[in-house]
Amino acid sequence: MQTPSILLVDDDLDLLQFIATMLARYGYNVLPADNPESALSIHNQRKGEIRLLLTDVIMPGMNGPDLAQAILRRDPDIKILFMSGYKVDRLARFGDILSSYEVLGKPFSPAELLQAVNSMVGGNR
Repeated sequence: MQTPSILLVDDDLDLLQFIATMLARYGYNVLPADNPESALSIHNQRKGEIRLLLTDVIMPGMNGPDLAQAILRRDPDIKILFMSGYKVDRLARFGDILSSYEVLGKPFSPAELLQAVNSMVGGNR
């Protein structure tokens, strides 16, 4: 079975590296991007192998929901998992897309992250 690839997007470089390292330790192939534009480029290059977009919601420039919609137009089978340190009321402006997908609240424990990722990609890591 092919190792599931995860496109990880967060503008916080320390958090991006921490999450990427943790997921790699549990056997995932992590493709990190520190901004949505880089994530789109990575997705274009590796589209067929990415099973999960794990993205922050609020980032400079393009936000996570807009990034997810752009990727879903090209790859409707990709799974989406959002991360956010903001409260639900602050995220309400993003409307339907966030209510349609799971949002993992920051800060989260490694166990919470792994449980959420495993449930999205069907892993038993």
